[in-house]
Amino acid sequence: MNFSGTQLLSKDTLYNESSNRFSNRSAVFGPILASSYAKVVEEFIYSKVILVVCVLGIGGNLLNLIILGQKSLVCTMKRMEKSAHYGLVSLAVSDLLVCLTALPAVFHGTGNSNGGGGFAHDSFDFRLVYKLYGHGAINTFMLSSTWLTDRLSVSQNLLAYLL
Repeated sequence: MNFSGTQLLSKDTLYNESSNRFSNRSAVFGPILASSYAKVVEEFIYSKVILVVCVLGIGGNLLNLIILGQKSLVCTMKRMEKSAHYGLVSLAVSDLLVCLTALPAVFHGTGNSNGGGGFAHDSFDFRLVYKLYGHGAINTFMLSSTWLTDRLSVSQNLLAYLL
């Protein structure tokens, strides 16, 4: 790059003839490149990674529900086995809801695409509701998944300790 009155002396050093100063190229271009790099990474995560995780999560949890549903229809279970079974079913439902509520972020973006990120909408539609309540719903379902995982591990460890 060559600016008016600026010469590139080496890979990282710029010389400005008008001010008769040397400057570090990384100091000049660093924040701009870091900002654009962060936007590219954020866009990749929201458009590709979340899509893959959500699709695989939906498929895996549906498969989990089908298998666990068939098991409860086919065989009888003891009391502790039934408790673990219902815990796994509820965990699969909670994880499925996490994936379903996170999926619209792929198609509607992070909410900052219009620059201001304001709430000016023409009508009361899904985008407005998702922008207002989407993160709360995702966090609620993640919290319930965490609590269910803790409950399952405590009950199984308590069962192993008592028996």
